[in-house]
Amino acid sequence: MKEITDKVTGKVKEQVENVSGSFTQFMSAGRGLYFKLSETGTKQFAELVKVGESKRDAGETLVNHLRESLQEIDPKSSANQIKLAALGLLNKTLENSERFFSELVKCGEKQTHPDTSEACTDKNSKKKMSTKAA
Repeated sequence: MKEITDKVTGKVKEQVENVSGSFTQFMSAGRGLYFKLSETGTKQFAELVKVGESKRDAGETLVNHLRESLQEIDPKSSANQIKLAALGLLNKTLENSERFFSELVKCGEKQTHPDTSEACTDKNSKKKMSTKAA
């Protein structure tokens, strides 16, 4: 009986450790995502502001641009393009999700323990992340 109890206790302990490790990774990934979005979001926002200001200064209005864009839309080909884009997005997401999750975990760990893991803000990482997001 003690043998069975020890075996069950060992399996339960192993499962608890696995869940705890997964939770820790998930939290690190969340921290990594927050810091990456903070770093890139501010830069992208500034770029969007510049584009908006340049369009405004050139006399282009959003309403006129939308009106022109809507007149150019072919509903049948647009629906097909949206469907293909959605399928492409799904495939890309599935291909890159595990790798991206691992990078987020590393970045989150770096923020928690800066001296024990590789940097997530070096030029190469930023370049990789910007190409993945595109």
